Amino acid sequence: IQLDPLYIEPLHYHLGLIFENQNKFIEAVENYRIALKKEGYSEHTGIMRDLAYSLYRLEDPENMQANLAESEQLLRKILEKDPDSLRVKFILAHVLMEKKYPDSKTQKSAWKEAEEVYRIELSNNPNDTFILAKMEKILKFDDRDEELEQLYRELIKKPEAYAPCYYLAILLENKITQNKDQQATNYREAIQLIKQSIERLPLDYPNYNETKTRVQNRLERILGKLDAL
Repeated sequence: IQLDPLYIEPLHYHLGLIFENQNKFIEAVENYRIALKKEGYSEHTGIMRDLAYSLYRLEDPENMQANLAESEQLLRKILEKDPDSLRVKFILAHVLMEKKYPDSKTQKSAWKEAEEVYRIELSNNPNDTFILAKMEKILKFDDRDEELEQLYRELIKKPEAYAPCYYLAILLENKITQNKDQQATNYREAIQLIKQSIERLPLDYPNYNETKTRVQNRLERILGKLDAL
């Protein structure tokens, strides 16, 4: 029986996946590169995507920017064929956030592209703390603090959203104003948000007790600030 080679993924692709799952990204990259060189696989989007991801994850400070540039090139090549691939856009967003740029204008443009993808992801998973941190980095870099607060307020409307409650509480806690009444209002809202985040935290959350203790410590700190006003 003769099988179409396009439907038989090379052994090195599977080896790459195994190494990637073990966080052995040097070995993963090596195997993905070999797989792409196999006849009929130079345009295989699955291999290109996984190679791009492993290049992004490589812990190689000396060649980091070159690896990120190659990763971006691969991902954009895939998006030319499949412009609606959210998975590819998601990896690309991470790459764009790690790249170095010649000036702030170029950086803002790249980060804006990442922001659009992150907003979509947060609409599906408002508790992704990794993405929340990325959004905070983007909006603070661009002096868009009001937009950051607005983002959190939109996300906490989702009944399952506990992480945005905590992030908004921190934002309000650190929102300094000379008006004592307004400062007290900020602290009181932060306190309610902290309590809400604890109530919403799932019992099966990893390290539930440690996380709850850390959040409660933050609550005690804000209560102390309110009393000190």
